[in-house]
Amino acid sequence: MRELENVIERMIALEASDVLTTKSLPEHVLLGGRIPDSSFELPAEGIALEEHLQAITKVFMLKALERCGGVQTQAAELLRMSFRSFRYYAKKYDLIPRDRETEDVMVENE
Repeated sequence: MRELENVIERMIALEASDVLTTKSLPEHVLLGGRIPDSSFELPAEGIALEEHLQAITKVFMLKALERCGGVQTQAAELLRMSFRSFRYYAKKYDLIPRDRETEDVMVENE
């Protein structure tokens, strides 16, 4: 209960407007209350960071698309990305079928 009070007090203090929304929530609350684990050890041989980050990005993008029923605009919002950025990475990682790609572009242009 104390943690909830702290979160709300922090939201009030940091929010510029008079209204609190889900965008006001700290990231760890939006992630289900879990604070990302930063206690992992860097392997002695190192890590291919770019490859690792790309793999993580793909997983989150696929999960967002699944949760949003394949609607890229909603998936981008869920990941707090611009639609253009989401579409760029979706194309780069070949996450969307080519016919869906043109559908969303047509909707965006309307």
